[in-house]
Order: sequence, then C-alpha cells, then structure tokens
Amino acid sequence: MTTNTKKRGCRFYYAFKWQAVVDTIQNKTKGIVLMAGTDSEDNTRILGRLTAEEKSRVISVSNIYDDAAVSAIIHSANKPKDKTWSEWLACAVGDYWFEQLEKCDDSLTVSALVLMDHGNRTKNLRRILSDTHLTVISSTEHHITAETGKIVDGVKEVVRLPDTKFIYGRTPLPDFNNLTDDENDRYREDCVTDLECLIPVYDFDVQTFSYGQVVESMVQPREVLVYSNGKPLLWSESITELFAWRGTGKTMLSLGLALHLAAGKSMPGLEILSPRKVLYVEGELPASQLKHRIQQLSQGLGDISGFNILAKSLQSRRAGQAAVTIKTEAGRVAIENKLDETGATVLILDSIASLAQIDTNNEAQWIPIIEWFVDLRCRGICILYLQQSGKRGEQRGHSVSEDRIDLAIKLTATGSNPAGAAFKMTFTKEREGSLTPLRLTCTNGVWSLDDKQAKKTEEATARKKQPKREAITALKKSEIITALKNNEPQATIAKRLKTSLRQVSQLNKEMSAHDNSNEHTNHAEG
Repeated sequence: MTTNTKKRGCRFYYAFKWQAVVDTIQNKTKGIVLMAGTDSEDNTRILGRLTAEEKSRVISVSNIYDDAAVSAIIHSANKPKDKTWSEWLACAVGDYWFEQLEKCDDSLTVSALVLMDHGNRTKNLRRILSDTHLTVISSTEHHITAETGKIVDGVKEVVRLPDTKFIYGRTPLPDFNNLTDDENDRYREDCVTDLECLIPVYDFDVQTFSYGQVVESMVQPREVLVYSNGKPLLWSESITELFAWRGTGKTMLSLGLALHLAAGKSMPGLEILSPRKVLYVEGELPASQLKHRIQQLSQGLGDISGFNILAKSLQSRRAGQAAVTIKTEAGRVAIENKLDETGATVLILDSIASLAQIDTNNEAQWIPIIEWFVDLRCRGICILYLQQSGKRGEQRGHSVSEDRIDLAIKLTATGSNPAGAAFKMTFTKEREGSLTPLRLTCTNGVWSLDDKQAKKTEEATARKKQPKREAITALKKSEIITALKNNEPQATIAKRLKTSLRQVSQLNKEMSAHDNSNEHTNHAEG
C-alpha cells in the first residue's frame, strides 16, 4: 500500500479530558472521525456533547489491538476522492461499521482517529501512522494526582495528570523482564516484545505566557561549549550544520571535536572549557576504519568516558544497522532513548546522507527531521549534523534545512597538507557574534593550525606582547624642535635624527598650539 504523508510533522497527540476530543470534532476537522473505545460509555459521553451533524461524522470502530480492525481503518482512511464510499468499501473485507461509512457524504474523507483509553503498548499504531494521513488523538479522563512542591495557602499544591496506563504517551518505559502476568498477556497479544514497538507522543496542549511570566521565569542562559578564536562557536540548546564537499574532512573534524568535548580538552583554535557527554551517531564508515580514526584522534586526551557512539557498522546484524536512522519516528525515538541512557547533552549526526536517506531537495521530507532537531534543542541538546555540499559549494538540498539552525559551518579544502586533512572553516549563517575564519590541518590524528593561520596567530600575539615604543629622549626632542624652528622638512628631520615621522609631526603640533596660546595671551594683555 502506498504510504501517505502530510507536510506537517506532528500527527499524534494526547488529550487529557474528553472535552479536548469534542473540541477537535467541533472546531478542528469537518471530516469523518473514527472513534475506538474500550467501552461504549466513553463514546456515549462524547457523543452527548455533539450536534446531530457532528454525530453523523463520528463512527465507532473496534479497538486497534487486532490486525483485521487495523486493516479496516487503513482502508477506510485511504479512500480516493473520485470514489464513492460504496465503491471503495465493496473491495474490502466487510466490517460492521462500514455500513455507517456508506451513509456518509461521498465528499467526506476520514480525517482523524480517536483512541479512548488505549494503553501505550500496541505497534499497530505505527502501522496506521505509516500507511495513512490520519491525525491520531489518544484520550482519557483517568488521572493521578501529583504534588508540585509548592505550598499554596498553607496547603501542598497538587495537580491532576493523565494516568499513563490509559493513554499513549511518553510513559515510564516498561521493564520487559519484570512484567505482571496481566501486562505480559497484553503485550504478547499485541506482538510487543521490546521498547522499539512502543510509540512516542506529542502533547496536544499548548500554553501562552505573559510578559511578566517570561521575564520572571527560571529559564537558564545557554552555555558556551566551544570557543573559536575567543568567540562562542557551539552552544547548548543549538542546532549547527557542518557542510563540505566529500572528502574534505567533515567526519575527521566532527569526530575529533566529539572526543575533545568528552575529554574537556581544547583543540588548536578551538577552546573547550569543560568535559561534556557526547552521543555520536555514525552511518558511513566501515567498523575497522571507524575504530582506527577514533584511536588516532583520541591520542593524549586522557579520560573520554563521556564519549558514546551509535554506529551502523558496529551493529551485530543487518536489522540493527537499518534501525540506526533518523528518517523514521522509531529511529529518532531510539536515539532519544540513547541520549537519556548516556546523559549526553551533545548529539552529532554523521551524516544526513547516511542517516536520513531522504531527497534533500524535498521540503516535506525535511520537515519531520527539522522539527525533531528543534524539539531536541528545546530540551537543552546541542545538535551538530553533517551535510554534503553541492557542486556550487553551498549545502546540498532545500533551504528549509537551514531556516531553523543557529550556525552553518562550511569547510573548504586548502590542499596545504599532503599527509592529511587541511581545510578552512567559514561561517555562512550565524545567530550570535561574528566568527573569523579558521584554518586547520590534521595529520595522523594530530591537529594543528595551518601555516598561514599559525603565522597570523603568532603575529597577533607578538603585537600584543611587543613593548610600547620608549618616549623620546630630552636631547632628541630639543634637536627636533630646533630643526622645526629652522623650517627643516619633517621627513628630513625624521630621517636625519633616526626617529619616526609621527613623533616629529606630534612635536610640530605641540609647538603650533603653544605659539597660538602665547599669541592669544599677548593680544589679551595688550
């Protein structure tokens, strides 16, 4: 079956309180809504709040825990616009609720699926999201109470939260080695054997904040993770693109930077103040070459226990390699789980070409990935992703990939190091400050500033350390004044007395000012 996709990235929500579902049916869609409930009471409470027209668009379906029900939902959701409901359903295996669809206006399509009190366990939801364009809303009114830690009017404040047993969500992950008998039966019924079968969820609710709430909030400022020539380069809560023509040294730089960040050790031209936990996701190099590069680039760094790598070539089986991806929701969730497990605050993705496998000129294919980057940034993660450059030297693909990023780094090969990598770093997009180009080389894992860069750095350092020119001696000053009074040209004076033209000119200005002052005084006395 052809997979349908929407241009918006988020199609799966949860709604705490049935009123949110009612609001969706009344205000957010004019299409048909399929409602899968665990019992008829749930559906009755919602239907009781709808108008006759709205009720006609709501169809109760069986739950999504068996393949037949899921196939029926997918088939009904994919009705072409040029087919009537009777024509489209005639070629499907019959289901009792198909009769309700045949009564609907042929111009209507199925737009949403509401899951009432469905636990977060079935992998069938992933199938529905993959094979349809449906928006899915998981809803419940089952709740728990939790303390906020605040005292209001002398009483501990509590809030009502959805009970995650009855809703799809980012629930505490189950321990498959210690399930109750009931839990074990339910997971086996749904063919769920590991965490990869569970579905992530996005919050349906949004919040607005007043000016006072924003300025008084406890939002912490971003931290600078890496400085370049004394200016901030990488921040926490940031998205950075590193792009270059193939073979320039993207992986060499990003892998070296990851190892130095984990060790808290600076690189030439790149200052790192403290160690950071890093997750490096790699999809290109063979295992042997990857191991060799890590060994080379980690020489002399000491403790790099904060470095973790998730690489395709290091997986033990083909299925594991295919799972290392950012193209699918499951792949992205797997990476998020590894971020949680390792405590990493820096995520490096090498590269879009090998991990995303998308048409980079297709805006719609970029959007879910960019939205994921933004979501990670909101959680405080520093994301660095590698991208190829095109034949004209700019990043390859649609410009939407750069709209939301904080920094774009371009590497250009300089050819100055036959024994290894050599490139110039420039910056094609910056949100913070004004960075200066940096030239680096890497030979057998050892980094250094390129000769031109090193020379500039040495000259700048020498100028800073150079002592100020000594003040002109009293004797030489007297000789210059005498020569000026005799109307000798300033350039000749400077050359004859071996002093600077600036000093001669300065003394001439002082003499002129002194003479003008005396003339003004004499005129006043007269």
